[in-house]
Amino acid sequence: MNTSVRRISALAIAMIAATALAACSTPSTPTTPTASKPGAVTDIAVSSSPSSGNASLYLPIQDGSYKAAGLNVTPQVLQNGAQAVPLLLNGQLQFAASDPLSALAAISQGTPISIVAAGAIVPTDASKDPNGAIVAADSTITSLKGLNGKTVAVNGLNGFAAVSMKAAIDAAGGDSSSIKWVEIPIPQMQTSVANHTVDAAVTTEPFITAAEAAGSGVKPLPGGGIATATGGLPQLVYLASDDYIAQHKDTVSAFVSAVNAAAKKLTGDPSLIRTVAKTSTTVSADVLDKMTLPAFGPLTLKAMTKLQSLAVKYHVLSGPVADLPKHVFTN
Repeated sequence: MNTSVRRISALAIAMIAATALAACSTPSTPTTPTASKPGAVTDIAVSSSPSSGNASLYLPIQDGSYKAAGLNVTPQVLQNGAQAVPLLLNGQLQFAASDPLSALAAISQGTPISIVAAGAIVPTDASKDPNGAIVAADSTITSLKGLNGKTVAVNGLNGFAAVSMKAAIDAAGGDSSSIKWVEIPIPQMQTSVANHTVDAAVTTEPFITAAEAAGSGVKPLPGGGIATATGGLPQLVYLASDDYIAQHKDTVSAFVSAVNAAAKKLTGDPSLIRTVAKTSTTVSADVLDKMTLPAFGPLTLKAMTKLQSLAVKYHVLSGPVADLPKHVFTN
C-alpha cells in the first residue's frame, strides 16, 4: 500500500482548515434526522470549514432556502477534521466538509462515504485566485520556478494545497520534486516565513491579504497562485455516509440542491460572499472588504476525475479509485 495513502487513511478525513481563525466545539450529542414526510422538517448537522469557502453552506440558512426545502441545518465547526468520518458513520453528522484529496484517499481505502457537493472551487481566472504562496519580505524569490530546491510549507503534505501547488510549480517550468515540503499549521506560516524557517508557504485568503500589510515580514509571491494548474477543481467538498445517502435520498437531494443553488447565486453576486462571511467566519470586516473572494460551483465527476489524476501523479493515491462514479453524487 502506498505510504502516503496510509498516512491520510490514518488521519481519516481532514476538513479544510486553510483559514481556520477560530475553533468551535464539536457536536456533543447525536442528531437524529426527522422522518421525511409532507410538512416535516428534517434536522441535519454539517461539519463546516471556518473559511469564506463555507458561503454556499451558510447562504441557504440566511436566505431561507433550507427551510423552504424542509431542512433545518446546523453547522458544526470541528476542532479536528479527522473527527468527521466517525461522526458521519455514527449519525452525529449527516454531512461533513472535507479536503477533497483526503476524501478520495479514504474512499480508496473502503471507507463507506461519498462526495455529495462542492464548496469553494479554484477559480479559472488566475487574477481572481485567493490561493498562493508567501515569501519573506526580503526574499529574492520572484516566481514559482524560483522555489526549486527551497523549503516550502503546506498545511498538509498530502492535501489539496500541496498537490495543487506542486502542479502549479511544474506547469510554470519548475521542478516540484526538488522542493523540501514541510507541514506547518496555517496560523504559524507567516512567522515561519518571516523568520526564514522556511523559504515559502502555501496559503489562502485572508492570509494573502495579511501578507500585503506593512510590517508583516512577508509578501505574496508574484504569480504564486494555483489557478493555472487546478482552475475549476474543488478545494472543499461535502461528504455523507453511503448508508445515509441510501436511506435519505430526498434529504440528500434537497441539501445538494440548496448548496448548488447558493453557489450559483454567489457566482452571480460575489458581494453575497462578503455578506455571508461576516457571520460565518471570524475574519474582520475590513479584511473581508479587501481580500480576493473564493469561487463556487457544482460538483462534477469530470473535476473529481482530474483531481484524482493529480493525486496519482503526486503519489497521494497509488492508483485511481475503481468505482469513483459511485462515490460522486451529482444530483
